[in-house]
Amino acid sequence: MDYTNEKIDFDTQESDDASQASEKDSHQMSGNQTGSSGHNCNFTNYQDGLGGPVWESSASYNLDDIVEWPAGSGHFWQSTTAGPTSEPDSTGKWTGPCSCEEIAEESGVVWDSMVAYNAWQILDYNGAIWFVQDAGTNAGDVPQQGSDLWVLCEDSCASILNIPTPVWESSTLVTQGEVYEYPANSGHYYTVVGVGMDNQ
Repeated sequence: MDYTNEKIDFDTQESDDASQASEKDSHQMSGNQTGSSGHNCNFTNYQDGLGGPVWESSASYNLDDIVEWPAGSGHFWQSTTAGPTSEPDSTGKWTGPCSCEEIAEESGVVWDSMVAYNAWQILDYNGAIWFVQDAGTNAGDVPQQGSDLWVLCEDSCASILNIPTPVWESSTLVTQGEVYEYPANSGHYYTVVGVGMDNQ
C-alpha cells in the first residue's frame, strides 16, 4: 500500500506533498482518517494483525477477544471485560471499531506462501486486505475470491468506486473533503485536505 503524502503540481506533473488515495488505499480520504498517525484503533496486541468471528449475542467472551460487528462489515471490536457482553458499540464493553485496513497497516503482515495462517489473520496480499476464515490456512493457500478460506475486506474506496467521480482539472474550484480522480480513468483518487493550498 502506498501511504505517501505527495502533492502533485498538475500543471508540471511534479510531486510536492498532499494526501493521495488509490482504489486500494483510501484510508486517508475525508471521513476515513485512519492512518497510523491518527486512527482510533486502540486494540491490545493489534500488532498480531488478528480480527475475529462475527459477534454472537449468546456467546461469552474473554478479555481482549476480538469480534466482527456488524457481520460482513470488516469492522472489528475488542472486549474490555470477560463474560457476556452486549452488542459491540463505543459506549459498551468494547473498544473499536477498527477496520481491516487499520489492523493490516498496524500489524504490517504481508502474505507469505511459506506460512500457514491462523483463523482471523488479517494481511496484505498484492495491495488488497484479506482475512482468514475460521478454519485457518495451509502454507501456499493463496488469497482469492470464491475461496472458503479467505474474505476480501471491503475496499475503503468502495463508496466512490463505480459512481461518477469528477476528474480534477487545473481550473477546478475545490472544497475541503471533495474527492477527484486524476488523471482520468487512472483509478487514482485525491481528496482535498486543506484550503489555501497551491495547485490542490
